[in-house]
Amino acid sequence: MYATETGNLFLGAFADAIVQQPAGRIPCEPTVAKIKTGNTMAKHSRPTENGRAFWMTERLWKLSANLPVIRVSIESIAEFDQNCWFDEETSPTCRAVAKHLKRVMDADLACPVILSSDGRLMDGGHRIAKAWLQGETEIDAVQFQTDPEPDYITKSPSAKVGKD
Repeated sequence: MYATETGNLFLGAFADAIVQQPAGRIPCEPTVAKIKTGNTMAKHSRPTENGRAFWMTERLWKLSANLPVIRVSIESIAEFDQNCWFDEETSPTCRAVAKHLKRVMDADLACPVILSSDGRLMDGGHRIAKAWLQGETEIDAVQFQTDPEPDYITKSPSAKVGKD
């Protein structure tokens, strides 16, 4: 069973990962409803020298499931002060901001954020926002020692950034 952003438990495709969880760690793979954004699966992306690299968020959760949980300063996560949710195609309208606010309110702080090997945020922006709004200065995180290979790379400079 897995903790969801609403606190409910469900059986999922990652049931085998529960056996491998370190003591005290809550598996945090959200429900399909959470990982779907529109008609596409949630993903993280960033520009690289070869184009925009994309990692499917569900895959990041699975790959990070056995990493140790650490406490990190929210201020040390650069993406907290960057525009990760809006771009030229998605303006920060009241409705768009409200949709993100709903996700912030529903975020489960029992699930650690995922950081790349160099400390960049790969998943967890809504959890960081919720922790900060609650007056927290640190948040639980897992961090890759070596980043996983991206799921795909596009050459398009206007590829949309996809973050939590």
